Amino acid sequence: METWALPAADVPSRLSRAVLTTVHEALSNVERHGGAGTVSIAVTVGGNGLRLTISDNGTGLADRQAGRGIVSSGACHAGQSRMWDIFPDMRQAEEVEARLAERLAELRVERGWSLDELASRAGISRSTLSRLERGEISPTATLLGKLCAVYERTMSRLLAEVESEPPQVVRAGAQAVWRDEASGFVRRSVSPPHPGLRGEVVEGTLRPGADISYDEPPVPGLEQHIWVLEGAVEITANGHVDTVEAGDCLRFRLWGASRFRCPGPDPVRYALLIVLP
Repeated sequence: METWALPAADVPSRLSRAVLTTVHEALSNVERHGGAGTVSIAVTVGGNGLRLTISDNGTGLADRQAGRGIVSSGACHAGQSRMWDIFPDMRQAEEVEARLAERLAELRVERGWSLDELASRAGISRSTLSRLERGEISPTATLLGKLCAVYERTMSRLLAEVESEPPQVVRAGAQAVWRDEASGFVRRSVSPPHPGLRGEVVEGTLRPGADISYDEPPVPGLEQHIWVLEGAVEITANGHVDTVEAGDCLRFRLWGASRFRCPGPDPVRYALLIVLP
């Protein structure tokens, strides 16, 4: 394995984790499917973000597998070379995180709650909540799930509140993507919440071994339809466990705790349709 064109300056830790996750997945694919003898890795940083390029002398993967990395937002082929633009606009990602922190603080203040009261309601430490609202840390899927339940919002609705007013046609490049690198969860808001509409569409991706639990739904009786596009996922809802594989669809109304676990060996990608009661 060769490494070259590495950035001279440090990059944020969350980007470093994203790069390591992508490299790990790419090298696993090369080992299992590519038959390569040499692999080259390059990481470059520019004004618009960070680019990871992995090249090998193997046979490559089928085109349909390109761009499915946990943190890849785009991919292209150049012989046996693949490129990932990781957070292609880092400034935009940081702005969204800042607005999310502000919105979380606003929601608490609107209800007249102190940090201690919110900590008691959400089951999250006061210090963690304080750091979240100041934008010092990025929320995990589990933390956001607990806060959404307390504020009676779906996760997509909360994220939509920090974006500008969405258009009726949501272009692929404009669909908001939220990443929890620690748990291996990527959430793309394909059709975000909109005034007057009760449904939304989300694309979720979990890396092998990822395990995410939610104590309760943001809205009791929330209707969910989960259609698995690639891989398999184990879903626990209302105390019942189902293994849902590619092509399968699981549907239910959620009243209690839920859990999404990717048993592997490959990532799982699924479409989640949410309908408010």
